[in-house]
Amino acid sequence: MWLTRFAIRQPTIITLFFLAVALFGIIGFFSMGVNVKPPVTFPAV
Repeated sequence: MWLTRFAIRQPTIITLFFLAVALFGIIGFFSMGVNVKPPVTFPAV
């Protein structure tokens, strides 16, 4: 219950926290190496 009271009393801090989390997520997403055509080996019978 203390977290909800804190969030209601300090909306600026909570907003900045979530913006920081979103920013780190975006930075992490774009810094990941993504291969458009990864090497795939199909199994043969």
